[in-house]
Amino acid sequence: MENDLPRHGTDGGPEDGTADGAAGSSESAPSAAEARAALDALDTDSSQLATRLVTPWWYHPILGAMVAGAIGAQSLPGVNSTIVIALIIIWIPFLIKAYTSRYKVWMPGPAGPRSRHMMVLLVVTLIVLMVSGVLMKIGGLSPWWVLVPAALGFLATVGLGRRYDAALRSDLSSPSPTSSPVQSQR
Repeated sequence: MENDLPRHGTDGGPEDGTADGAAGSSESAPSAAEARAALDALDTDSSQLATRLVTPWWYHPILGAMVAGAIGAQSLPGVNSTIVIALIIIWIPFLIKAYTSRYKVWMPGPAGPRSRHMMVLLVVTLIVLMVSGVLMKIGGLSPWWVLVPAALGFLATVGLGRRYDAALRSDLSSPSPTSSPVQSQR
């Protein structure tokens, strides 16, 4: 195994003096035109991926119901709220699997500045709503009041989730150097 690794000379390059260790290789570096064509092909692939990355109509409402359930669970007495939240967290991977099995692609996170901004906005909104549900319980308000942040959590998940998807597709269509890779499910 050790012999399979390229050996390096004192200057950090390969021992044979070539820049890339390809001594005797018949392949040469691509020309500028070939490199440009390869980059253009990647841009085309990125645009095609953006059109493929369409969230089904049912995804955000189901996720929104899960978020509303987690926020609403704050009004439950004792350990019941923890059980409900744990069950919701367990079901999230099943929702993701249902999505990825149909479209064969999953984006693990934001792809650029627009989608990153939307993700931060969505997460901060949901954290504020979750905390407000906890504060209502601690404050001794009627458990019915938690329906307000729960409903807002549903609306935020559906509305901001769809805006996040649009920003994600936009970031994929015109990728920036800081874009994150897409994971293809096979």
